Amino acid sequence: MNPSKTIPSLLIKENKYTNLSDQIIVEAPLQININGNPLSVTMRTPGHDIFLTIGFLFNEDLLSNIDQIESIEELKKSEDEEIFAVIVKIPDFENPSQSRKFISNSSCGLCGKEFLSEHYFKNGKLNSNFKINPIKIQSLINIMQDKQTLFNLTGGCHAVAIFDNTYNFMCLFEDVGRHNAVDKAAGYLLKNNTINDAQIMLISGRLSFEILAKAYQLKITHILAVSSPTSLSIELAETLGICIAGFCRQNRITIFSCKEKILTNDLL
Repeated sequence: MNPSKTIPSLLIKENKYTNLSDQIIVEAPLQININGNPLSVTMRTPGHDIFLTIGFLFNEDLLSNIDQIESIEELKKSEDEEIFAVIVKIPDFENPSQSRKFISNSSCGLCGKEFLSEHYFKNGKLNSNFKINPIKIQSLINIMQDKQTLFNLTGGCHAVAIFDNTYNFMCLFEDVGRHNAVDKAAGYLLKNNTINDAQIMLISGRLSFEILAKAYQLKITHILAVSSPTSLSIELAETLGICIAGFCRQNRITIFSCKEKILTNDLL
């Protein structure tokens, strides 16, 4: 299934009416089944569903190594229809408790940062000597924007780009959900055995707790957001050793946490 589709529309501009056709981002459900049992249904943009599933399991701390997966395949209702499920076989897989399952559940019982630290940040502070050069950030933004083909077509999706500690581009994924884009990137890195090289994450929208948690699983120490971070993501990032920069656009950035992980003018 294509990640976008043509939808007829009516443009009203300066009191003039024009019939148009717009490319619109596709949003469709994907079910993840583990050992014959449904684990999750996520709304996503079709494409890279294997990466999405692997990354989701890894980022939710349900998978620690790609070798744990015995088999993984996409499932269609028929040859002509879209993928609607990914079937995974993982021997000795333990289904998470209902209260732990996913942060997006309205009844997940979140009760504060102590709970979050216990369930999502069990490995403590990330240790890294890498300091990002702020002069390099605009070039990373330019790379992401150049590679956002689906956004340039539809204007309706988020992007996540990953770079290593020498500012080399590693991958970019787009999706209607920014968290899905992170999972797709994680799945790609895990499947290609390059996850240990990932150092910088650039996201096209705001930075929420959920994105921070997924970046932490990847041991990402620098997150650059085009928009604003949330207060919780900033507070947790400071204790986790993750440098957050927001409003990264038009040759400006705002550093919100771990300012010591930015090269200062006297070191440039």
